[in-house]
Amino acid sequence: QGNDEGRAIQHRDAIRANPDLRGRTVKIDFDFWKPDELCKIANKGFAALQASASPAYVQALASEAAGSPQLMQSLCLTTCFENDVREVQHPSKHLESDRDAISKVCVRTAATSDYSSTVAKMNDGPKTRGQDRKSYLTRDDFVTDVYPLILRAIALDPPELTQRYPNLQRRIQSLCAKEQPSGSSVTGACSHIASIANESENRNVIEWDSENDVFDIRDPYLLFYLRWNE
Repeated sequence: QGNDEGRAIQHRDAIRANPDLRGRTVKIDFDFWKPDELCKIANKGFAALQASASPAYVQALASEAAGSPQLMQSLCLTTCFENDVREVQHPSKHLESDRDAISKVCVRTAATSDYSSTVAKMNDGPKTRGQDRKSYLTRDDFVTDVYPLILRAIALDPPELTQRYPNLQRRIQSLCAKEQPSGSSVTGACSHIASIANESENRNVIEWDSENDVFDIRDPYLLFYLRWNE
């Protein structure tokens, strides 16, 4: 996506791959923004247009932005488009702020971040060697293997960039009608998903920590796309 988070990640990876660079560079942290900082983007921007949204709506957008100020700006821009706000409002206007409004804004914003090819590869998983993967029945009568199941679990509420194994297993269990994948099946698939995504994007968008069983999405746009693409 060419955002600051992605560039910072690439710079860190370059230093790790080239130890000679250590001591010759200055570290500048590009941490993800905190929710209250993201909310300021919406509140200040809407106020400048003499428009307002409920605090719950602004907080929901901040949660979906997952620490990315660029994504928060996109969500605010789409909110204005959805409410036909393109200039300062006279009189002031209250923006639609219910659940349907949030869904419309997020779906429309997700269309601007195309991860379709990468997500398709992640869903498919690595090539099988003549043996079909085990299938699982979800509570909404969907039959799937472990790869789409993990991605669906990651896309559940609340949006979280980092999934530790116990929490990921709870999310998977909430989706399964009966049997759920074994622990080794989940951790093995997480490793493959990370490799597939990073190779597809030609950069590290997912990190799988096999020692601590932590699945870390390093690009908020990818998590957002998993949650809202149609």
